[in-house]
Amino acid sequence: MAICELCEQEKEKAYSCMKRLKEQIPFGNETQLSLVPHNCPECLVGMGGFHHLGCGVEQCSKCHGQLLFCLCEGGEEYRKLTAHVWYTRIRRTMHESVIGTS
Repeated sequence: MAICELCEQEKEKAYSCMKRLKEQIPFGNETQLSLVPHNCPECLVGMGGFHHLGCGVEQCSKCHGQLLFCLCEGGEEYRKLTAHVWYTRIRRTMHESVIGTS
């Protein structure tokens, strides 16, 4: 069972990530996909749905490169969101480990 870090849905059951970015490209509309399956091969969203955070198939709306590694201005919102999610996760993990050792 894989849970989306952003929308907290189980990826295998979620048609689309419930949190989205401005100008996000829905699955199936990417310019680099030549053969489009019914679900994203990585994050499992359905056709027309929005990719889950960290999906390597998702494309930047500005440069059309891989959003996961995009450094253009189009990826700025994604980088901020990713940093916020990881910061929250680290704080939660640290808090749980401190409470667990008390």
